[in-house]
Amino acid sequence: MTIDYRLAKTIVGKAVISTAQGQQLGKVEDLYLDSGGNNVTALYLGAEGLINRKHQLIGFHHIDMIGIDVVLVSANGVVESADETPDAKHWTRMKDLIGRKVDTGGGTPIGKVSDLILDGAGNILGFALSNISVEGPVATHKSVTRQAVLDMGQVDGGITINMRIAEEQALSLAT
Repeated sequence: MTIDYRLAKTIVGKAVISTAQGQQLGKVEDLYLDSGGNNVTALYLGAEGLINRKHQLIGFHHIDMIGIDVVLVSANGVVESADETPDAKHWTRMKDLIGRKVDTGGGTPIGKVSDLILDGAGNILGFALSNISVEGPVATHKSVTRQAVLDMGQVDGGITINMRIAEEQALSLAT
Protein backbone atom coordinates (compact mmCIF):
# COMPACT_ATOMS: atom_id res chain seq x y z
CA MET A 1 0.00 0.00 0.00
CA THR A 2 1.37 3.43 -0.97
CA ILE A 3 0.71 6.41 1.25
CA ASP A 4 0.83 9.86 -0.33
CA TYR A 5 2.73 12.19 1.92
CA ARG A 6 4.93 15.25 1.93
CA LEU A 7 7.53 16.47 4.34
CA ALA A 8 6.40 19.68 6.02
CA LYS A 9 9.70 21.46 5.39
CA THR A 10 8.97 21.30 1.65
CA ILE A 11 6.14 23.80 2.18
CA VAL A 12 8.34 26.38 3.91
CA GLY A 13 9.68 29.00 1.52
CA LYS A 14 6.88 28.64 -1.03
CA ALA A 15 5.08 31.75 -2.25
CA VAL A 16 1.36 31.91 -1.45
CA ILE A 17 -0.61 33.08 -4.50
CA SER A 18 -4.25 34.19 -4.71
CA THR A 19 -5.76 32.78 -7.90
CA ALA A 20 -8.58 35.38 -7.69
CA GLN A 21 -6.20 38.31 -8.25
CA GLY A 22 -2.97 36.62 -9.30
CA GLN A 23 -1.33 38.33 -6.34
CA GLN A 24 1.39 37.01 -4.04
CA LEU A 25 0.13 37.15 -0.46
CA GLY A 26 3.42 36.22 1.19
CA LYS A 27 5.84 33.35 1.66
CA VAL A 28 5.42 30.44 4.03
CA GLU A 29 7.89 30.81 6.91
CA ASP A 30 6.52 28.10 9.20
CA LEU A 31 3.46 25.97 9.93
CA TYR A 32 1.04 26.17 12.86
CA LEU A 33 -0.14 22.85 14.32
CA ASP A 34 -3.21 22.28 16.46
CA SER A 35 -2.67 21.91 20.20
CA GLY A 36 -2.72 18.11 19.98
CA GLY A 37 -0.15 17.97 17.18
CA ASN A 38 -2.54 16.17 14.84
CA ASN A 39 -3.08 18.66 11.99
CA VAL A 40 -1.64 21.70 10.30
CA THR A 41 -4.03 24.53 11.18
CA ALA A 42 -2.37 27.44 9.38
CA LEU A 43 0.58 28.64 7.35
CA TYR A 44 2.71 31.26 9.13
CA LEU A 45 3.74 34.10 6.80
CA GLY A 46 5.90 36.01 9.25
CA ALA A 47 5.46 39.24 11.16
CA GLU A 48 4.51 42.63 9.81
CA GLY A 49 5.17 46.10 11.27
CA LEU A 50 8.10 47.72 13.01
CA ILE A 51 6.74 48.47 16.46
CA ASN A 52 3.51 46.49 16.80
CA ARG A 53 4.62 43.27 15.09
CA LYS A 54 1.58 41.34 13.87
CA HIS A 55 2.06 37.68 13.08
CA GLN A 56 0.34 36.88 9.78
CA LEU A 57 -1.22 33.51 8.95
CA ILE A 58 -3.52 31.77 6.50
CA GLY A 59 -5.85 29.07 7.83
CA PHE A 60 -5.09 25.71 6.25
CA HIS A 61 -8.76 25.38 5.26
CA HIS A 62 -8.18 28.24 2.75
CA ILE A 63 -5.48 26.29 0.89
CA ASP A 64 -6.63 25.01 -2.50
CA MET A 65 -3.38 23.36 -3.54
CA ILE A 66 0.21 22.98 -2.48
CA GLY A 67 2.23 22.74 -5.66
CA ILE A 68 5.89 22.16 -6.43
CA ASP A 69 6.69 25.89 -6.39
CA VAL A 70 3.71 27.69 -4.84
CA VAL A 71 0.72 27.43 -2.52
CA LEU A 72 -2.58 28.46 -4.11
CA VAL A 73 -5.59 30.04 -2.40
CA SER A 74 -8.83 31.19 -4.08
CA ALA A 75 -9.30 34.57 -2.44
CA ASN A 76 -7.27 37.61 -1.35
CA GLY A 77 -8.82 38.24 2.07
CA VAL A 78 -7.48 35.09 3.72
CA VAL A 79 -4.43 36.55 5.47
CA GLU A 80 -5.24 37.03 9.17
CA SER A 81 -3.38 38.32 12.18
CA ALA A 82 -2.64 35.69 14.82
CA ASP A 83 -4.02 38.20 17.35
CA GLU A 84 -7.40 38.03 15.58
CA THR A 85 -7.44 34.22 15.65
CA PRO A 86 -8.41 33.18 19.20
CA ASP A 87 -7.16 29.58 18.91
CA ALA A 88 -3.72 30.62 17.61
CA LYS A 89 -2.36 31.08 21.12
CA HIS A 90 -2.84 27.32 21.68
CA TRP A 91 -1.16 26.26 18.44
CA THR A 92 2.43 25.06 18.15
CA ARG A 93 4.82 26.26 15.47
CA MET A 94 6.64 23.55 13.51
CA LYS A 95 9.97 25.21 14.31
CA ASP A 96 9.31 24.45 17.98
CA LEU A 97 9.06 20.71 17.24
CA ILE A 98 12.12 20.39 15.00
CA GLY A 99 15.02 19.16 17.11
CA ARG A 100 12.75 18.00 19.93
CA LYS A 101 14.00 14.78 21.53
CA VAL A 102 11.96 11.60 21.16
CA ASP A 103 12.06 8.89 23.80
CA THR A 104 10.02 6.01 25.20
CA GLY A 105 7.87 6.15 28.31
CA GLY A 106 10.73 4.46 30.14
CA GLY A 107 13.15 7.20 29.09
CA THR A 108 15.06 5.33 26.36
CA PRO A 109 16.29 7.94 23.86
CA ILE A 110 15.11 7.29 20.29
CA GLY A 111 16.25 10.34 18.32
CA LYS A 112 15.19 13.87 17.41
CA VAL A 113 12.39 15.24 15.23
CA SER A 114 13.82 16.41 11.89
CA ASP A 115 10.54 17.00 10.00
CA LEU A 116 6.81 16.34 10.02
CA ILE A 117 5.18 13.87 7.64
CA LEU A 118 1.87 15.19 6.28
CA ASP A 119 -0.89 13.87 4.06
CA GLY A 120 -2.55 16.09 1.45
CA ALA A 121 -5.18 17.33 3.91
CA GLY A 122 -2.60 18.57 6.42
CA ASN A 123 -2.97 15.66 8.84
CA ILE A 124 0.24 14.71 10.61
CA LEU A 125 1.01 11.10 9.73
CA GLY A 126 4.24 10.97 11.69
CA PHE A 127 7.63 12.47 12.41
CA ALA A 128 10.88 12.05 10.50
CA LEU A 129 13.79 11.39 12.85
CA SER A 130 17.49 12.17 12.98
CA ASN A 131 20.20 11.27 15.52
CA ILE A 132 18.57 7.85 15.95
CA SER A 133 20.02 5.84 18.82
CA VAL A 134 18.08 2.55 18.49
CA GLU A 135 18.00 -0.33 16.04
CA GLY A 136 15.03 -1.94 14.31
CA PRO A 137 12.13 -0.67 12.19
CA VAL A 138 12.23 2.86 13.62
CA ALA A 139 15.91 3.20 12.73
CA THR A 140 15.40 1.59 9.31
CA HIS A 141 12.49 3.88 8.39
CA LYS A 142 13.85 6.95 10.23
CA SER A 143 10.36 7.85 11.40
CA VAL A 144 7.55 7.18 13.86
CA THR A 145 3.83 7.35 13.16
CA ARG A 146 1.61 9.85 14.92
CA GLN A 147 -0.34 6.94 16.46
CA ALA A 148 2.79 5.87 18.35
CA VAL A 149 3.05 9.25 20.12
CA LEU A 150 1.87 9.24 23.73
CA ASP A 151 2.78 12.83 24.59
CA MET A 152 3.93 15.76 22.43
CA GLY A 153 6.23 17.15 25.11
CA GLN A 154 3.91 19.56 26.88
CA VAL A 155 5.36 18.51 30.24
CA ASP A 156 9.06 17.77 29.72
CA GLY A 157 9.70 19.16 26.24
CA GLY A 158 10.34 15.71 24.75
CA ILE A 159 8.00 13.61 22.62
CA THR A 160 7.21 10.28 24.26
CA ILE A 161 6.35 7.29 22.07
CA ASN A 162 5.11 3.74 22.52
CA MET A 163 7.99 1.80 20.94
CA ARG A 164 5.88 -1.30 20.27
CA ILE A 165 3.39 0.71 18.23
CA ALA A 166 6.21 2.65 16.52
CA GLU A 167 7.81 -0.62 15.37
CA GLU A 168 4.53 -2.21 14.29
CA GLN A 169 3.37 0.86 12.34
CA ALA A 170 6.69 1.84 10.76
CA LEU A 171 6.16 4.59 8.19
CA SER A 172 8.58 4.21 5.34
CA LEU A 173 10.16 7.38 4.00
CA ALA A 174 11.50 7.14 0.45
CA THR A 175 14.96 8.73 0.43
